Amino acid sequence: SVKSGGTITYALDEDLDGFNLNYANDDEEVLQEVIDNVWPKMFVPTPSLKLVLNTNYLTSATVTKSNPQTIVYQINPKATWSDGVPISASDFIYNWQAQSGSPKYKDKGGAAYLPTNTAGYSQIKSVTGSNGGKTVTVVFSSPFGDWQSLFNNLVPAHIAEKVGWNSGFQTFGPS
Repeated sequence: SVKSGGTITYALDEDLDGFNLNYANDDEEVLQEVIDNVWPKMFVPTPSLKLVLNTNYLTSATVTKSNPQTIVYQINPKATWSDGVPISASDFIYNWQAQSGSPKYKDKGGAAYLPTNTAGYSQIKSVTGSNGGKTVTVVFSSPFGDWQSLFNNLVPAHIAEKVGWNSGFQTFGPS
């Protein structure tokens, strides 16, 4: 674990194409090794491969209804991005839209989003925020049993909306 403001040196056996694992052109195993240490995951596997709630980001995630399948996430009030912006429902909404495969949602500049995978996201009917953005309600159009796999490698909406999903994370730096 690296303390805030610290540095880490990590050896890789190949160059990275970008830093958004959820963008189709960046999907590669070596990037997963890096991103596992960067982007938030809502559930993390235990050594026995059971998924458990990541309390750094959520205080709860509950199936509140089975028809239609509805999940309510409570975001940890202390959860923030590295620039201090609080993690909120807008991050969940943006990540869903970008990975939904729906042509009605567009990347910066009007291009179609190019997600690595739409599994689960394409089955979501709506994602809404409440409670000052700290409660996220996800309603599915059809049930998705692996819902705990969603919203992993969450990218910050407030950055992605400015730089773009498809091209904004191809390089990494202060801007």
